[in-house]
Amino acid sequence: MRDGSELEVLRRNSKLTACPHCGQIGTLNAHGWLRGYGAKGSARVERGRRFYCSDRFRRAGCGRTFSMLLASFLGGFVVVTETLWSFVTGVLRGLSRKAAWAQAAGTFFAGSTGYRLWRRIQLAQVALRARLCEVSPPPACEDAVPLAQLVQHLRAVAAAEERECPFAVFQYRFQQHLLG
Repeated sequence: MRDGSELEVLRRNSKLTACPHCGQIGTLNAHGWLRGYGAKGSARVERGRRFYCSDRFRRAGCGRTFSMLLASFLGGFVVVTETLWSFVTGVLRGLSRKAAWAQAAGTFFAGSTGYRLWRRIQLAQVALRARLCEVSPPPACEDAVPLAQLVQHLRAVAAAEERECPFAVFQYRFQQHLLG
């Protein structure tokens, strides 16, 4: 989901949508908001929506819930995709991980968060590149660093979408979490 308006459309059409777990149509109910802290402050923001596949009163649903996150949020992290993107591109420009994280996130997050995200993006590279190759071949890249090649491929795919953050474009286009 790109923004709250798409979540609202999904909420209104939830009875016409199949459950991703059991495939039943007509059993989904909007179950509540996914709220969390904003990336730069203590304000609460809406990160997505939960849905429930109703199995109550002899309905054919499975009784499970699932979440729909907005594309600009990373599942399990307060950090947004724009912050992670500027962190990764900062490291590729030659900054140290510590300096790139301080520049991207400011003083709102601990330095260890940057290192954890760096490790997660390193581990997810193979899966990300495989998904990107389904859409388009990798562009020619002079850089031998695998992460730089991934960034070039993400930029090429995101250019067609005309959005500012390639990580958000990836999550929206493939409907999967960036970090696995």
